[in-house]
Amino acid sequence: MFAISLATIALTLTLSLPTSLLQGRNSIEGRVTTAGNKGVANIPIFLLTDGYSQRGQTYTDGSGRFRFRNLGIGNYYVQVEASGTGYERQSQRVEVSPYAPIGGGAEIFRVDFVLRPEKGAKQVTSDEPAPGANRLLFAQDVPKAAQEAFQQGEQSLKKNDLKTAEAFLTQAIQIFPDYFDALEALGSEYVKHDFFADAAPLLAHAVEVNKNAWRSYYGLGIAEIELGRRPEGIAALRHAVALNPKSANSTMRLALELAKDERYTDEAIELLTNVTHMVGKQLPGAYLALASLHSKKKEYSQAAAALEEFLQASPSSDQRENIKRKIQELREKENKTKSND
Repeated sequence: MFAISLATIALTLTLSLPTSLLQGRNSIEGRVTTAGNKGVANIPIFLLTDGYSQRGQTYTDGSGRFRFRNLGIGNYYVQVEASGTGYERQSQRVEVSPYAPIGGGAEIFRVDFVLRPEKGAKQVTSDEPAPGANRLLFAQDVPKAAQEAFQQGEQSLKKNDLKTAEAFLTQAIQIFPDYFDALEALGSEYVKHDFFADAAPLLAHAVEVNKNAWRSYYGLGIAEIELGRRPEGIAALRHAVALNPKSANSTMRLALELAKDERYTDEAIELLTNVTHMVGKQLPGAYLALASLHSKKKEYSQAAAALEEFLQASPSSDQRENIKRKIQELREKENKTKSND
Protein backbone atom coordinates (compact mmCIF):
# COMPACT_ATOMS: atom_id res chain seq x y z
CA MET A 1 0.00 0.00 0.00
CA PHE A 2 1.24 3.44 -0.90
CA ALA A 3 2.15 5.64 2.07
CA ILE A 4 4.20 8.78 2.53
CA SER A 5 5.50 9.48 6.02
CA LEU A 6 3.85 12.60 7.35
CA ALA A 7 6.99 13.34 9.29
CA THR A 8 8.77 14.05 6.00
CA ILE A 9 6.39 16.82 5.03
CA ALA A 10 7.94 20.21 5.75
CA LEU A 11 6.02 22.45 8.14
CA THR A 12 6.51 26.22 8.11
CA LEU A 13 5.41 28.91 10.60
CA THR A 14 4.82 31.50 7.92
CA LEU A 15 3.86 31.48 4.27
CA SER A 16 6.29 33.07 1.86
CA LEU A 17 5.02 35.54 -0.65
CA PRO A 18 4.84 34.25 -4.23
CA THR A 19 8.07 34.22 -6.22
CA SER A 20 6.92 37.07 -8.43
CA LEU A 21 7.23 39.43 -5.49
CA LEU A 22 10.55 38.20 -4.18
CA GLN A 23 12.55 40.32 -6.59
CA GLY A 24 13.18 43.37 -4.46
CA ARG A 25 13.77 44.49 -0.93
CA ASN A 26 11.05 47.12 -0.76
CA SER A 27 8.21 46.91 1.69
CA ILE A 28 4.74 48.32 2.27
CA GLU A 29 3.76 48.92 5.86
CA GLY A 30 1.07 50.75 7.72
CA ARG A 31 -1.43 50.79 10.54
CA VAL A 32 -5.17 50.24 10.86
CA THR A 33 -6.90 52.31 13.53
CA THR A 34 -10.31 53.37 14.74
CA ALA A 35 -11.39 57.01 14.58
CA GLY A 36 -10.07 57.27 18.13
CA ASN A 37 -6.55 56.32 16.88
CA LYS A 38 -6.60 52.92 18.55
CA GLY A 39 -4.86 50.16 16.65
CA VAL A 40 -7.17 47.29 15.65
CA ALA A 41 -5.83 43.73 15.84
CA ASN A 42 -6.43 40.70 13.60
CA ILE A 43 -7.85 42.57 10.61
CA PRO A 44 -7.07 40.70 7.35
CA ILE A 45 -4.89 42.71 4.96
CA PHE A 46 -4.50 41.62 1.33
CA LEU A 47 -1.83 42.64 -1.13
CA LEU A 48 -3.15 42.70 -4.70
CA THR A 49 -1.49 43.31 -8.04
CA ASP A 50 -2.57 46.08 -10.37
CA GLY A 51 -4.81 43.46 -11.99
CA TYR A 52 -6.38 42.64 -8.60
CA SER A 53 -4.91 39.15 -8.27
CA GLN A 54 -3.83 38.27 -4.74
CA ARG A 55 -0.11 38.32 -4.02
CA GLY A 56 0.00 38.24 -0.23
CA GLN A 57 -2.02 38.21 2.96
CA THR A 58 -1.30 39.16 6.55
CA TYR A 59 -3.12 40.30 9.69
CA THR A 60 -2.71 43.38 11.82
CA ASP A 61 -0.96 42.90 15.14
CA GLY A 62 -2.29 44.09 18.49
CA SER A 63 -1.32 47.68 17.67
CA GLY A 64 -2.92 47.58 14.25
CA ARG A 65 0.36 47.37 12.32
CA PHE A 66 1.01 45.32 9.19
CA ARG A 67 3.84 44.88 6.69
CA PHE A 68 4.55 43.24 3.32
CA ARG A 69 8.25 42.72 2.62
CA ASN A 70 10.49 41.85 -0.34
CA LEU A 71 8.42 43.62 -2.96
CA GLY A 72 9.58 44.15 -6.51
CA ILE A 73 8.87 47.27 -8.56
CA GLY A 74 5.24 47.57 -9.57
CA ASN A 75 1.80 48.84 -8.68
CA TYR A 76 -0.08 47.22 -5.81
CA TYR A 77 -3.34 47.59 -3.95
CA VAL A 78 -3.46 47.18 -0.18
CA GLN A 79 -6.95 46.06 0.84
CA VAL A 80 -8.32 46.09 4.37
CA GLU A 81 -10.92 43.33 4.52
CA ALA A 82 -12.98 44.64 7.42
CA SER A 83 -16.29 43.31 6.15
CA GLY A 84 -18.20 41.63 8.96
CA THR A 85 -16.55 43.70 11.67
CA GLY A 86 -18.94 46.63 11.42
CA TYR A 87 -16.45 48.54 9.27
CA GLU A 88 -16.19 49.11 5.53
CA ARG A 89 -13.70 47.40 3.25
CA GLN A 90 -11.01 49.84 2.12
CA SER A 91 -8.15 49.78 -0.36
CA GLN A 92 -5.33 52.08 -1.41
CA ARG A 93 -3.06 51.95 -4.46
CA VAL A 94 0.69 51.97 -3.86
CA GLU A 95 3.29 52.51 -6.58
CA VAL A 96 6.49 50.72 -5.58
CA SER A 97 9.20 52.44 -7.58
CA PRO A 98 12.39 53.06 -5.59
CA TYR A 99 14.77 55.76 -6.72
CA ALA A 100 17.76 53.46 -7.09
CA PRO A 101 16.56 49.93 -7.84
CA ILE A 102 19.56 49.04 -9.97
CA GLY A 103 21.97 49.88 -7.21
CA GLY A 104 20.09 47.73 -4.75
CA GLY A 105 18.14 50.57 -3.19
CA ALA A 106 15.03 49.78 -1.22
CA GLU A 107 12.25 51.84 0.27
CA ILE A 108 9.42 51.55 2.75
CA PHE A 109 6.08 52.72 1.39
CA ARG A 110 3.65 53.82 4.09
CA VAL A 111 -0.12 53.43 3.86
CA ASP A 112 -2.45 53.87 6.85
CA PHE A 113 -6.16 53.21 7.22
CA VAL A 114 -8.77 54.69 9.57
CA LEU A 115 -11.70 52.29 9.78
CA ARG A 116 -15.07 53.69 8.68
CA PRO A 117 -18.32 52.21 10.02
CA GLU A 118 -20.47 50.42 7.48
CA LYS A 119 -23.54 52.24 6.29
CA GLY A 120 -26.16 52.17 8.99
CA ALA A 121 -23.59 51.69 11.76
CA LYS A 122 -23.04 54.32 14.40
CA GLN A 123 -20.05 56.57 13.75
CA VAL A 124 -17.10 55.72 15.99
CA THR A 125 -15.86 58.81 17.80
CA SER A 126 -14.22 57.11 20.75
CA ASP A 127 -12.02 54.11 21.39
CA GLU A 128 -15.01 51.75 21.46
CA PRO A 129 -15.46 49.37 18.52
CA ALA A 130 -18.32 49.95 16.13
CA PRO A 131 -21.62 48.22 16.88
CA GLY A 132 -21.55 44.73 15.44
CA ALA A 133 -17.76 44.60 15.44
CA ASN A 134 -16.68 41.00 15.52
CA ARG A 135 -14.88 39.19 18.27
CA LEU A 136 -11.47 39.54 16.63
CA LEU A 137 -11.10 43.24 17.48
CA PHE A 138 -8.70 43.78 20.35
CA ALA A 139 -6.85 46.75 21.82
CA GLN A 140 -5.00 47.51 25.07
CA ASP A 141 -3.95 50.55 27.02
CA VAL A 142 -0.24 49.84 27.46
CA PRO A 143 2.12 51.84 29.69
CA LYS A 144 4.50 53.99 27.65
CA ALA A 145 7.61 52.33 29.07
CA ALA A 146 6.30 48.90 28.03
CA GLN A 147 5.46 50.20 24.55
CA GLU A 148 8.95 51.58 24.13
CA ALA A 149 10.54 48.31 25.21
CA PHE A 150 8.29 46.38 22.81
CA GLN A 151 9.19 48.67 19.92
CA GLN A 152 12.88 48.19 20.68
CA GLY A 153 12.29 44.45 20.68
CA GLU A 154 10.55 44.63 17.31
CA GLN A 155 13.39 46.60 15.81
CA SER A 156 15.89 44.05 17.11
CA LEU A 157 13.87 41.21 15.56
CA LYS A 158 13.97 42.98 12.20
CA LYS A 159 17.77 43.04 12.52
CA ASN A 160 17.83 39.36 13.54
CA ASP A 161 19.37 40.42 16.85
CA LEU A 162 17.49 37.78 18.81
CA LYS A 163 19.32 38.19 22.11
CA THR A 164 18.55 41.91 22.30
CA ALA A 165 14.99 41.33 21.13
CA GLU A 166 14.46 38.78 23.88
CA ALA A 167 15.73 41.22 26.50
CA PHE A 168 13.46 44.07 25.37
CA LEU A 169 10.37 41.91 24.95
CA THR A 170 10.94 40.36 28.37
CA GLN A 171 11.29 43.86 29.81
CA ALA A 172 8.00 44.90 28.21
CA ILE A 173 6.24 41.92 29.79
CA GLN A 174 7.80 42.62 33.18
CA ILE A 175 6.48 46.18 33.05
CA PHE A 176 3.03 45.08 31.85
CA PRO A 177 2.49 41.33 32.39
CA ASP A 178 -0.68 41.28 30.28
CA TYR A 179 0.99 42.91 27.26
CA PHE A 180 -0.52 40.79 24.50
CA ASP A 181 1.71 41.92 21.62
CA ALA A 182 4.87 41.24 23.61
CA LEU A 183 3.63 37.87 24.86
CA GLU A 184 2.72 36.76 21.34
CA ALA A 185 5.90 38.13 19.76
CA LEU A 186 8.28 36.53 22.24
CA GLY A 187 6.34 33.28 22.44
CA SER A 188 6.17 32.97 18.66
CA GLU A 189 9.89 33.69 18.37
CA TYR A 190 10.62 30.95 20.88
CA VAL A 191 8.51 28.51 18.83
CA LYS A 192 10.37 29.51 15.68
CA HIS A 193 13.66 28.60 17.35
CA ASP A 194 12.37 25.42 19.02
CA PHE A 195 12.39 26.77 22.59
CA PHE A 196 9.02 25.19 23.22
CA ALA A 197 9.22 25.05 27.01
CA ASP A 198 9.79 28.82 27.09
CA ALA A 199 7.13 29.50 24.47
CA ALA A 200 4.23 27.57 26.00
CA PRO A 201 3.60 29.67 29.14
CA LEU A 202 3.93 32.94 27.24
CA LEU A 203 1.45 31.91 24.56
CA ALA A 204 -0.88 30.34 27.11
CA HIS A 205 -1.02 33.70 28.87
CA ALA A 206 -1.44 35.50 25.52
CA VAL A 207 -4.66 33.56 24.80
CA GLU A 208 -5.89 34.27 28.32
CA VAL A 209 -5.48 37.97 27.62
CA ASN A 210 -6.92 37.77 24.11
CA LYS A 211 -9.05 34.68 23.61
CA ASN A 212 -9.32 35.41 19.88
CA ALA A 213 -5.59 35.46 19.17
CA TRP A 214 -5.39 32.74 16.53
CA ARG A 215 -1.63 33.17 16.01
CA SER A 216 -1.00 32.60 19.70
CA TYR A 217 -3.22 29.50 19.65
CA TYR A 218 -1.29 28.26 16.62
CA GLY A 219 2.10 28.70 18.29
CA LEU A 220 0.77 27.26 21.54
CA GLY A 221 -0.51 24.20 19.69
CA ILE A 222 2.89 23.56 18.17
CA ALA A 223 4.68 24.05 21.49
CA GLU A 224 2.33 21.74 23.40
CA ILE A 225 2.63 18.98 20.79
CA GLU A 226 6.42 19.24 20.71
CA LEU A 227 6.44 19.02 24.51
CA GLY A 228 4.47 15.77 24.33
CA ARG A 229 1.13 17.24 25.35
CA ARG A 230 -0.81 16.26 22.21
CA PRO A 231 -4.41 16.67 23.46
CA GLU A 232 -3.67 20.21 24.63
CA GLY A 233 -1.79 20.97 21.45
CA ILE A 234 -4.53 19.71 19.16
CA ALA A 235 -7.12 21.65 21.16
CA ALA A 236 -5.08 24.84 20.68
CA LEU A 237 -4.72 24.19 16.94
CA ARG A 238 -8.47 23.65 16.69
CA HIS A 239 -8.97 27.06 18.30
CA ALA A 240 -6.56 28.64 15.80
CA VAL A 241 -8.39 27.16 12.81
CA ALA A 242 -11.81 28.02 14.21
CA LEU A 243 -10.76 31.64 14.70
CA ASN A 244 -9.05 31.91 11.33
CA PRO A 245 -10.12 29.24 8.83
CA LYS A 246 -8.06 31.01 6.16
CA SER A 247 -4.78 30.30 7.94
CA ALA A 248 -3.27 27.64 5.69
CA ASN A 249 -0.45 26.82 8.10
CA SER A 250 -2.73 26.33 11.10
CA THR A 251 -5.04 24.16 9.03
CA MET A 252 -2.12 22.17 7.62
CA ARG A 253 -0.56 21.49 11.01
CA LEU A 254 -3.88 20.46 12.55
CA ALA A 255 -4.58 18.14 9.62
CA LEU A 256 -1.18 16.46 9.87
CA GLU A 257 -1.59 15.89 13.58
CA LEU A 258 -5.10 14.47 13.15
CA ALA A 259 -3.86 12.25 10.32
CA LYS A 260 -1.77 10.32 12.85
CA ASP A 261 -4.99 8.96 14.39
CA GLU A 262 -7.21 6.84 12.14
CA ARG A 263 -10.29 8.08 13.97
CA TYR A 264 -9.76 11.50 12.41
CA THR A 265 -8.79 10.49 8.87
CA ASP A 266 -11.87 11.99 7.24
CA GLU A 267 -11.47 15.26 9.12
CA ALA A 268 -7.79 15.40 8.16
CA ILE A 269 -8.69 14.88 4.49
CA GLU A 270 -11.25 17.68 4.65
CA LEU A 271 -8.73 20.06 6.24
CA LEU A 272 -5.97 19.20 3.76
CA THR A 273 -8.40 19.69 0.89
CA ASN A 274 -9.12 23.16 2.26
CA VAL A 275 -5.38 23.86 2.31
CA THR A 276 -5.01 22.89 -1.34
CA HIS A 277 -7.89 25.19 -2.25
CA MET A 278 -6.27 28.06 -0.38
CA VAL A 279 -2.58 27.76 -1.24
CA GLY A 280 -1.93 24.44 -2.96
CA LYS A 281 1.08 25.65 -4.90
CA GLN A 282 2.67 27.18 -1.81
CA LEU A 283 2.24 24.12 0.39
CA PRO A 284 2.50 21.20 -2.06
CA GLY A 285 3.11 18.84 0.87
CA ALA A 286 -0.65 18.98 1.44
CA TYR A 287 -1.10 16.98 -1.78
CA LEU A 288 1.34 14.33 -0.55
CA ALA A 289 -0.49 14.00 2.73
CA LEU A 290 -3.82 13.76 0.91
CA ALA A 291 -2.43 11.03 -1.35
CA SER A 292 -1.27 9.06 1.67
CA LEU A 293 -4.61 9.28 3.46
CA HIS A 294 -6.68 8.47 0.38
CA SER A 295 -4.46 5.47 -0.33
CA LYS A 296 -4.87 4.16 3.22
CA LYS A 297 -8.63 4.32 2.67
CA LYS A 298 -8.15 2.48 -0.67
CA GLU A 299 -9.39 5.55 -2.51
CA TYR A 300 -6.83 5.04 -5.24
CA SER A 301 -8.28 7.42 -7.80
CA GLN A 302 -8.27 10.32 -5.32
CA ALA A 303 -4.73 9.41 -4.21
CA ALA A 304 -3.51 9.44 -7.82
CA ALA A 305 -5.21 12.77 -8.47
CA ALA A 306 -3.55 14.28 -5.40
CA LEU A 307 -0.13 13.14 -6.61
CA GLU A 308 -0.80 14.63 -10.04
CA GLU A 309 -1.63 17.93 -8.37
CA PHE A 310 1.60 17.67 -6.38
CA LEU A 311 3.66 17.30 -9.55
CA GLN A 312 1.98 20.37 -11.02
CA ALA A 313 2.64 22.37 -7.85
CA SER A 314 6.21 21.14 -7.46
CA PRO A 315 7.65 20.50 -10.94
CA SER A 316 11.23 20.36 -9.64
CA SER A 317 10.59 17.42 -7.29
CA ASP A 318 13.62 15.12 -7.24
CA GLN A 319 11.23 12.14 -6.89
CA ARG A 320 9.25 13.06 -9.98
CA GLU A 321 9.77 9.77 -11.84
CA ASN A 322 9.06 7.69 -8.74
CA ILE A 323 5.86 9.61 -8.16
CA LYS A 324 4.80 9.11 -11.79
CA ARG A 325 5.28 5.37 -11.34
CA LYS A 326 3.27 5.48 -8.13
CA ILE A 327 0.45 7.31 -9.92
CA GLN A 328 0.39 4.54 -12.51
CA GLU A 329 0.27 1.90 -9.78
CA LEU A 330 -2.64 3.67 -8.11
CA ARG A 331 -4.54 3.93 -11.39
CA GLU A 332 -4.02 0.19 -11.93
CA LYS A 333 -5.29 -0.58 -8.43
CA GLU A 334 -8.33 1.59 -9.06
CA ASN A 335 -9.08 -0.24 -12.32
CA LYS A 336 -8.63 -3.60 -10.62
CA THR A 337 -10.98 -2.61 -7.82
CA LYS A 338 -13.63 -1.54 -10.33
CA SER A 339 -13.30 -4.76 -12.31
CA ASN A 340 -13.74 -6.83 -9.13
CA ASP A 341 -16.90 -4.93 -8.35
